[in-house]
Amino acid sequence: MSLFRTILVAADFSEPSRQAFRLACAFADERKTRLVVVHVSERLRIAEQAIGFGERGEIVVLEEGSPADHEAFRNDLRASYAPTRALDVSYEVRDGRPTEELLRAVEESGCDLVVMGTHGRTGLRRLLTGSVAESVLRNARCAVLALHAGEPAGTSGPVGVILHPVALERPSETALQVARKLACEQGARLLLLYVAPLELMLDHRATALPGADESALALEQIRAEIDGPDLKYPVEARTARGDVAGEVLRAADETGCGLIIMGTHGRRGLNRALFGSAVESVLRQARCAVLAVKESLAVPAEA
Repeated sequence: MSLFRTILVAADFSEPSRQAFRLACAFADERKTRLVVVHVSERLRIAEQAIGFGERGEIVVLEEGSPADHEAFRNDLRASYAPTRALDVSYEVRDGRPTEELLRAVEESGCDLVVMGTHGRTGLRRLLTGSVAESVLRNARCAVLALHAGEPAGTSGPVGVILHPVALERPSETALQVARKLACEQGARLLLLYVAPLELMLDHRATALPGADESALALEQIRAEIDGPDLKYPVEARTARGDVAGEVLRAADETGCGLIIMGTHGRRGLNRALFGSAVESVLRQARCAVLAVKESLAVPAEA
């Protein structure tokens, strides 16, 4: 059974979003997956005027797009986001703020995966508008896959290497099962990575985390549980110590990873400081696709 039944692709005609569409097609089942390509025509803009630090520019509301405008956009979408095999694809054009409209489209489509390119904008424009990809990641109730601007690996066909960072303190069973299922569907190598922070400070005291031997034993147990003959390659595992995001990015570069899959619980406080915030940090810096999986995602049982 296909892992994703409905995939929503955020289309802005940029190369990262076209790469995202190609990866969405690679994940789609010809008979069981519906692709919804959505373009948001931003009918708002920031007035061109000097502003002081921390002040917002004036929001100017533009008139809503006409049916003719929308049809022209849909024709452009059909040309720019055309699958190379027979897939069920529909095209939508919306007016408004990108984050709000994309989240509305997520709810209305009932999708279980959002795929989007991210441009990694910085400076004033990021200060004023924020990152659409990160906002969707925080607020969507489904899995979110983002491609950073650049030339990510594995976007023209099946992914070769999948990296799944594991938080042993509170592992995401859903993300683990998604990583395994995608590795099986894509015929990819699956690498599990546990990154142990050096230490924690609690009540002004340094607190040691589980030792290397204990961590390696727990990770090996997880590896053995998900390994199986239906996978093309044996599941691999490695441990590291240090900054979670930094070690994840290092492992991704060393292995030529095409997809990083990270679980997110929407956590706050200590657990978020250890792992949750690393998802957004990896999303901003990774040179490959990053898939953030929430616990609410239903993973189909194996046939």
